[in-house]
Amino acid sequence: MRLEDVDWSAGRMWVITRGTGQRDPVPSSPQTFACPRQLIARIAEAEREGWLGEVEGLRVSLAGAE
Repeated sequence: MRLEDVDWSAGRMWVITRGTGQRDPVPSSPQTFACPRQLIARIAEAEREGWLGEVEGLRVSLAGAE
């Protein structure tokens, strides 16, 4: 899953199905979006503050959360 596979305003997301390779919507709850949303906010803060090492680490965590 990539960030562009998430519709934050509508609370929807899509994944690539393993067997078919199709992009399909999946059910999601507000809790599904909590961790990535927090990581994105922390990345923005680290970028504003110039904490480059922190930015990279948070991006790795975000990739894992996806």
